[in-house]
Amino acid sequence: MNTQTVGYKVKSPKLRYVLIYLLINPVLLIVLCMLFSFRILPWEESPGFIVALFILGFGATITAFVLTAISDGKQGVTDLWGRLWTRHVSIQWLLIALLIWPVVFLIVKLFAAVRDGTPFFPIFGPFDETLALFPGAFLFAIFNGFREDFGWFGYLLPRLQAKWSALASGLVVGIFWGLIHLGNWLLPPGNPRRDDSFWAFALQVILASILYAWLFNNTGGKLLPVMLAHALSNGIGTLMVIPDSYLLYHNWALLIVVVPVVLIFGAKDLIRRRRGEAIPKARIPAIGT
Repeated sequence: MNTQTVGYKVKSPKLRYVLIYLLINPVLLIVLCMLFSFRILPWEESPGFIVALFILGFGATITAFVLTAISDGKQGVTDLWGRLWTRHVSIQWLLIALLIWPVVFLIVKLFAAVRDGTPFFPIFGPFDETLALFPGAFLFAIFNGFREDFGWFGYLLPRLQAKWSALASGLVVGIFWGLIHLGNWLLPPGNPRRDDSFWAFALQVILASILYAWLFNNTGGKLLPVMLAHALSNGIGTLMVIPDSYLLYHNWALLIVVVPVVLIFGAKDLIRRRRGEAIPKARIPAIGT
């Protein structure tokens, strides 16, 4: 199998595999979840439900590696795994990845202070509580990133960017990534389902996907910055004092971050380059039609 030196997108994706990926994630997984949610299949103490939870949790990454193995063989799988990290990723982008969500929630706190009178300070929780809770929460969130990020950003995003702009590709990833969580709102009464707005959550995922595409592209198609940012989004509550009304302002704060990123870096690649500067490179498999 041939390889090409490209970074954050493939040159010619196999459309049928992209469609298969999107059919499995989230369409078939939502159907699977609904079969258990509405008790068409047994729920309590069902081995099948445990298997279903595993598939739902790891489906994005499992599908990515299986489809890569089918279409590109062993080298393709190696290259997909190689998207995790390279020593050439700059410290600057790792720091940006770690700062995105603290900045978003500082804006949330500012909104809450101005509109609700919620105290802006303290920003961080008590040191002993943070020390006890944040490391474990962050590491667990990194593990969660392995469940999703290889699929949505390591596999799907580069293939979408072969045809569309980075902004459009990030939007598509966000839409389907949001849909994969729909099962959390479909649980029947009496079960632990979410009662906040799915549409607000979906918008949050879409906006976050644009930021993650920005990180991915500016690091030559590497996943570690994406996974760090994703982990912070899930563990930020153990680090900062989050106002009770944060859901009202979360997406506004994200927009305040996303819009300047798109305007400054450009919708096409989400990369701001000086004239003659090369695109960050990474070795990935050549994909035929």
